[in-house]
Amino acid sequence: MDVLYIHNNKIVKMKKYIYVMMMVLVAGIGCQDDDDNFDPLLLHHDDENANAPALPVGEFEAAAHFTINDVRRHPNTELVAIDYFIEDLPAYAEVRISESNGSNVPGNITFSRDVTNQIIPFSWNRVNLGDAQPLGDGLWLSVFFDNTVDNLRFMGCDAGPGRANGDWLYDDFDGQWLSYQTRTGESINWNIRGVLQNR
Repeated sequence: MDVLYIHNNKIVKMKKYIYVMMMVLVAGIGCQDDDDNFDPLLLHHDDENANAPALPVGEFEAAAHFTINDVRRHPNTELVAIDYFIEDLPAYAEVRISESNGSNVPGNITFSRDVTNQIIPFSWNRVNLGDAQPLGDGLWLSVFFDNTVDNLRFMGCDAGPGRANGDWLYDDFDGQWLSYQTRTGESINWNIRGVLQNR
């Protein structure tokens, strides 16, 4: 069967199978994932820092969860550092790595470091692990912090839109891990990144 289309004001015949193939190609290009900022040596859900939300007094843990599917995109690599953006200085802060157990709650903590006196405010900060860690079947990267002053802005975030697993927030007030969007309606991703190296 032929399909008619207009080219240079002339009606042209095109075989149906060629037309279908062209439409599939165009649709495929239009529907590709936005992978422009994919870096094989950077594990992240976020874009550049845009803000830091104000939070009430309490203890919080902001986290990015990287599932087994996320880490499979980075074959033959291991985790060597964690980058995170802090705006205001918290009373206490700790960077953590936890196992992924396939649920919406971090598993066992495999690394933690008190970074309270090392933070440079309004800046990206880096924690070098010393010993590289395998990505395994996934992991959580998080920053635990104690907020003693109402409405200070600690953990940096991008402008969104939020991506799956980019905005987990534990609040000691309710003792739950929920997405920041579920808690507030705002769509963001925390500025927490894993720095990788080839094995």
